[in-house]
Amino acid sequence: MRRPIRFGFPALLIVAVGLEISAAGTPVSNPDMAAVVGTSPSERYDEARRLMQGGRYSDAARVYRSVADSTDAPTALRAQALFASGLMEENARDYERALQVYGEVERRFPDTEGARRSHNELIEFEEGGVARTIEFRRRWDAVWDELSPAQTLADQNDLRSARPGFEHAAVLLEAMLRDFSDLPRAKEVAITLGLRLASRLALATALLGLLAVVGALFLKYFTDQNSPLESESAALLVLLPGIAGQLVSLGFSGGLRTQLHWEDRRATGAAAVLGALAALATAICVVNAFNLFPFLDSNL
Repeated sequence: MRRPIRFGFPALLIVAVGLEISAAGTPVSNPDMAAVVGTSPSERYDEARRLMQGGRYSDAARVYRSVADSTDAPTALRAQALFASGLMEENARDYERALQVYGEVERRFPDTEGARRSHNELIEFEEGGVARTIEFRRRWDAVWDELSPAQTLADQNDLRSARPGFEHAAVLLEAMLRDFSDLPRAKEVAITLGLRLASRLALATALLGLLAVVGALFLKYFTDQNSPLESESAALLVLLPGIAGQLVSLGFSGGLRTQLHWEDRRATGAAAVLGALAALATAICVVNAFNLFPFLDSNL
């Protein structure tokens, strides 16, 4: 089942307020929902999953709740369905209602897997305080609302149209991480995004390394058969400086912003310069290790 946080992040759940939600009187949102009523609990559970996959989270929450309120369904299934209803409320961004549902799972179905999962998730939400965690979630939703369409445009190679969305998302994200730096979940978001960026940079560096290997082979077999530049040294000459420069740039960029509170342009510029110097130093070491200086001198 998909977790509420987008980009693969885990769900943020909140502590129960003690009010039990009743399914009685819950309106049916559309005619398709009415057709679900009267089917078996397992069929309704499958239908709720289909609604979830279609992005109809509020409808899915209501169908999951109908399973939880079915007296002819096994207790374990009812507990899991009510827990899933809470997840759907979170996906629908109704965090206060999700809070009530998770508390209800613990009260109605104690000693079940659904209650255990609800309890564990609620403990996570208590780490930063209920009110601040809800505010953090809403701030993250605002970031996602800018980031998601921008990413779609970028995937369509419309970078010009995507740029404003990325820039606005970056501003919102930086403010969010600054204002909630004490929250464990904010740190997880920062680490996850950093790893995603690093993985993309590493992939780009690997592709450049592959091109370097192709270039070294072309040079050896079609230009200079005595070339000392082997495929291994060519790959390392690109990979090692590239990775070193990226690590230094990312590390200093984050540190200068969070620790020294430098403004964006100043921190980015300083990090870029330090990353370039690190890459240059690493490249010199690789050239020296493979004794390529004589070769470079003869071709310059």
